[in-house]
Amino acid sequence: MKSNLKIIIIKTFKLIPPRTREKIIIMYLSIVNISNVIKNVRKTKKTLNYIKKEQPILYKNSKKALWRYCFRQTDSKKHKEYLDTYARQNVKCIQQRIKSNLPYDEPILICAVKNDIRRIKMQLDHHRELGIVNFVYIDNMSDDGTYEWLINQGVDVYRVEDKFSATAKNAWFRQVTDKYGYNRWYIILDSDELFVYPGMEEGKIHNLIKFAEREKMNFLQSFMIDMYSKEQLNNNKPKEIDITKYDIKKYNCFFDKDNYYILPSYKGERIHGGSRARLFSDSSHSFAPLLTKNPLYYLKKEEVFGVHYTIPYYDNFNKPIISGILHYKFLPEDSYKYTQIVKEGNYANGSAEYKQYLKIMEEQPNLHFFNNNSQKFNSSFDLLTINIFNKNMSEKLVSYIKQSSK
Repeated sequence: MKSNLKIIIIKTFKLIPPRTREKIIIMYLSIVNISNVIKNVRKTKKTLNYIKKEQPILYKNSKKALWRYCFRQTDSKKHKEYLDTYARQNVKCIQQRIKSNLPYDEPILICAVKNDIRRIKMQLDHHRELGIVNFVYIDNMSDDGTYEWLINQGVDVYRVEDKFSATAKNAWFRQVTDKYGYNRWYIILDSDELFVYPGMEEGKIHNLIKFAEREKMNFLQSFMIDMYSKEQLNNNKPKEIDITKYDIKKYNCFFDKDNYYILPSYKGERIHGGSRARLFSDSSHSFAPLLTKNPLYYLKKEEVFGVHYTIPYYDNFNKPIISGILHYKFLPEDSYKYTQIVKEGNYANGSAEYKQYLKIMEEQPNLHFFNNNSQKFNSSFDLLTINIFNKNMSEKLVSYIKQSSK
């Protein structure tokens, strides 16, 4: 009952003009979290004074963004972590090939990675096929050959020797976008993600960006589509699998198409559902990972990019879903990695999501994602089978791509 009332209130609230709505939200958040906001204000002033002294140009570029973040991140610990990470400026450039005069509509793909060489190879191949030529990888102390391999791939490489967290990662992204500039298009992904959209076999990334600009979209609303195979997860037998012969895209070619749903939120659309929610929920735990992501973004210096929502929030609404992120989260060798993530507790809520994965996989050793409703990914047009995809706008995109390709 309370949940339904909350949804009704949020839907009604969304009728208010976006900018006015956000001002009201900030006032409300500041009142109910007054002690944290006071801490944030003090921390922001201190950080900006330090940046102004050390790097005056960076101060001018980041001042408005950091003040916006101050009043919207009401968790003072996360706020402090973000500002401390950003102020340290410890994302170090190892090699840079991207030219400073790169046109704004030639997107730069940015990815933070640690020990994920097989997925990174797949990611580079996939996005090069889309026509992307500018890549930036932030290596977080890899020791499996990822770092050494990237050095020889014609990509820009950065190195950061800091403890990973989702908050720190966002601060790393900010440091990198400071270097390459604003008022330009970026694609920001995790190492297990591939950006996709209907018609991508014919229409390269520049076609998609031109379409987005024509439709006055400053970003594309996307969501994670978990990809899986017909096999069981093999969580306890990684050594028995020859991963050198394991083609990630070939084997993990299935996805859920009809169990996604959207909930209102003051930050933007909350997309839930999919195969992880279906598989990892149990009687004691309703598992609903947040799938919302907007990787292709025209970023301005006064904005703060977030993995799920960008600040300010008022611009995160009323965007049709015409793109997705193929998410390769469960490979045969991943159970060991998830065990380490749980031990370190660096992910959200002490890595609670990964604790649930391991719990269910231990209780059900023959667990697998595949079922009778699974859809095989044969081409980008299979995205249109997903229940929350905007069919009309997707068809408009495909038509534009065909006309542009003539």
